Amino acid sequence: MRTILFNFFSTFAFKQLNPAVGFQDLSRRRRDIIYMHDTLEEMGKGIVCEESKTLGKCSRLWNLKDVEEVLKYNKGTDRIHGTKVDMSRMGNLSFQPSVFESMINLKCIFFYFPPCLLREEHEDYKKLYAYQDDIISLPNELRYLRWDYCPFKSLSSSFNPKNLVALELPYGNMKQLWNEVHKDLVHLWKINLFCCKNLKKIPNLLGAVNLERLQCANCESLVKLPSLARLTSLTSLCLMGCCRLKKFPEIPNNFDALDLSETGIKKVPDFIERLDRLQRLTLRNSMVKDLSRNISKLKSLEVLDLSGCPFVKSPKIPRSLIDLHLSGTQIEGVDLYSN
Repeated sequence: MRTILFNFFSTFAFKQLNPAVGFQDLSRRRRDIIYMHDTLEEMGKGIVCEESKTLGKCSRLWNLKDVEEVLKYNKGTDRIHGTKVDMSRMGNLSFQPSVFESMINLKCIFFYFPPCLLREEHEDYKKLYAYQDDIISLPNELRYLRWDYCPFKSLSSSFNPKNLVALELPYGNMKQLWNEVHKDLVHLWKINLFCCKNLKKIPNLLGAVNLERLQCANCESLVKLPSLARLTSLTSLCLMGCCRLKKFPEIPNNFDALDLSETGIKKVPDFIERLDRLQRLTLRNSMVKDLSRNISKLKSLEVLDLSGCPFVKSPKIPRSLIDLHLSGTQIEGVDLYSN
């Protein structure tokens, strides 16, 4: 997947899959992040500025004044491929939810706050407002969508996310992403819906065969999660703080850690035995009352945190367990698996 991301970056930045070695030397990869040398960034901006002096006809928008004018007065064109703005530097701005419809070649939307400001107590910092905040229309060419405190309740039904690589809407107002079952989500690698407190359900993701990360922590209204068992690339799932989620997630067996703290989950089902690589299971302050005896079959499990759970019966645990946390429960003893 890192190769896919680098190829996407190369195609977007250099308009070719394999840029010259000199360009590659000016950018470096570490984990899933591409770092760009200031010289390369400034050179790229200079090239873009030479494309046109007319607003809306340059392929990239990053100047705060230009972004504000394009959004406010609906001056977008098919020439625009990407837009990025630090929203902490701008004032409140209202625009039409159809503002991106004319930008049919738009591949990247990056509306962000610096990490130090991206917090729950800064919800009043929603700088971009639409005259109608129900649905946002997006072009089907979109690859990367990052919009902190996104004001919309849903993505348009006309939007096909077949080209999406990353979808990041932390602290957003979303109630749902899309209604349709999109089978072609092969490029989707990451979904971040952290602290979307109005989000009620996650759509069917069966087509997202390359999805590696799904972040839904503190989605307090989330009640439904689709089966994720066939998403064999998925290695990171965060549901901590999803207090209305009552059903244990169906996930592939390649997880080594799973955190379901502060969820509404009441039962750990028998299919837990399929997670034979699981090393750490955290259920702290959840509503779990019933722990399947099959958890004793998890030969890789080393850490089990049941702190604050309304347990009465003693859990049956595997011999592989190293740390067992039971503070805040009524459990006085444990049943050690003896096979």
